[in-house]
Amino acid sequence: MKSISYSTWTLAICAVTALTTGCAQNQALAPQNVTEAITAATAPTAAETTAAVQPQVSAAATNVVAQVQAATNIVAQAQTATNVVAQAQTATNAVANVQTLIDTAKTLIGENKFTDALKTLTDLSNLKLTDAQQTVVNGLKDQLNKALASKATTETQKAVEGLLPK
Repeated sequence: MKSISYSTWTLAICAVTALTTGCAQNQALAPQNVTEAITAATAPTAAETTAAVQPQVSAAATNVVAQVQAATNIVAQAQTATNVVAQAQTATNAVANVQTLIDTAKTLIGENKFTDALKTLTDLSNLKLTDAQQTVVNGLKDQLNKALASKATTETQKAVEGLLPK
């Protein structure tokens, strides 16, 4: 709070003295007028008050702006981290999905379900695979082709044997 200077007190005392003496008139001054005179003489003006608090308000506003900018940066970093985690989760799910399809294709080939195995390998060819996964898929395609060729040969032999007299 602003302190009252010596000159302000002097002015206030002079105002009270002038009001109580009535400026050489013998009129009694009401106590309310004395209070108003003291208040008017000692109260700082709006301009003085504004000038006194303006540096503090500016500093507080600058501080708030800095805090808002810092909070905005933190929110942006958190959003970036959330996006990275989501992308990692998506990639992990995709790898797990690819591995499941590879395992399914292996099982179907082992069970001689060649049509289903071919469909699964076709589904895998539509996905983005790592080099290692692509190598496994290519190996399964070769294995499927060999199994189909073997099956065709066996069926052909059976058909020919059925045609030949015994």
